[in-house]
Amino acid sequence: MSVIINMKYLSVSLFLFLFCLINTAEGQKGFQGSILAGLNLSQIDGDELVGYRQAGLSSGLKVSFQLKNRLYGNLELLYSQRGSSAKLFSNQGSVTRINYLELPLYVSFKDWYIEEDNYYKLSGDIGLSLGNIISSSVSQEVTDYNPDWFETRDVSWMLGANYAFTKHLSVTVRHTRSINKLLDDNTLFERYLLGYFWTIRTDYTF
Repeated sequence: MSVIINMKYLSVSLFLFLFCLINTAEGQKGFQGSILAGLNLSQIDGDELVGYRQAGLSSGLKVSFQLKNRLYGNLELLYSQRGSSAKLFSNQGSVTRINYLELPLYVSFKDWYIEEDNYYKLSGDIGLSLGNIISSSVSQEVTDYNPDWFETRDVSWMLGANYAFTKHLSVTVRHTRSINKLLDDNTLFERYLLGYFWTIRTDYTF
């Protein structure tokens, strides 16, 4: 219970910190703040289910800062729903749901500069993401593992791209894959569980 309460306080504190950082960064040269909202399509290696069939929310805030020329650093705070499912957009069959507080930290290389509106249309992203489980649940129809066994913290690598329609509105597509195992158990099909997912989202930049 104390872990859950501490995570709630941490989530609120980080959200307020990033929100204040965005307000401070807004208008500062080389800094940008964004609101993010989209969809995760995820799966887990080792649970005998295939396909990116677990849909979940991905939403939060982002601060970007210029490092050098077209190279930018980025910090995000996300609420990220992941897991696996036998069927897309369905509660039937085996379903694993894991809700994370996620902190992606990555660099972006931007290209295709639009001089009249002062923004780049394209960027490529690469970096790491740190996650902490807020809550989780597992249906037992096919799976035989307990969510209490899950590794609380997640370290992932990520690779993505962003296309800007205007100075303020853009779309991001990203692939994220865990480095550490969600669960290490010799009784499982692959002897472990390892999560990965695609994210498709809209970014609104102030």
